Amino acid sequence: MEEPTESWYGSYRVLPGRTLQLRPHERPFVGVPADTSSTIVSFLQEQGYIVDTGAEAPHCSIFLSPASLAVLQNQFELIDFIETSSAPLVRFWRWPSGTRSACCVTGDLDALSLTDYAARVFAL
Repeated sequence: MEEPTESWYGSYRVLPGRTLQLRPHERPFVGVPADTSSTIVSFLQEQGYIVDTGAEAPHCSIFLSPASLAVLQNQFELIDFIETSSAPLVRFWRWPSGTRSACCVTGDLDALSLTDYAARVFAL
């Protein structure tokens, strides 16, 4: 992997472009056995990891063997296991434009008039 990257946060780096060319032997993905629970595979994909369940999975930067998956008690430990690895990984981030999180504040205006809502927000 020789694409130019930019420093982002901690050990993370951002690839400014939308394409990445890898050498044939590079597999910066999370590999899991083909019979891994679809719940685990879906969770890892939702976190932005590229998950390989094929024959080449053991050759990925990180391979989660059945034994290593059995030791991990929950999703937090799974993410921690991956994040504390020094293995290079390609990850699609969940938030756009280099942001690290998102905040959404909503309210149900169906039950309130605009005046009631403003009175609660501004303590009128």
